[in-house]
Amino acid sequence: MEKIEIGKLIDLAEELNQKDTPWHHHFLTPKCCFNQSDDFRIILEDEEKREVFYSEFNEKPILELKKLEKLFFKK
Repeated sequence: MEKIEIGKLIDLAEELNQKDTPWHHHFLTPKCCFNQSDDFRIILEDEEKREVFYSEFNEKPILELKKLEKLFFKK
């Protein structure tokens, strides 16, 4: 799992869409039992390459989540 900036994570989702590569994302709150951090996390999984990327936030990343949702459902 590789930490990247949110801009790069969104660019990656756009790139995967353009290539018709399956991907999905997760949103983890600080209290989530799957979160290994005290911050909010957005995780993106490239299902074809089985690569995982994430970004962390101090506050809930509402705008970023909206962008990813639009990209995900655009597939």
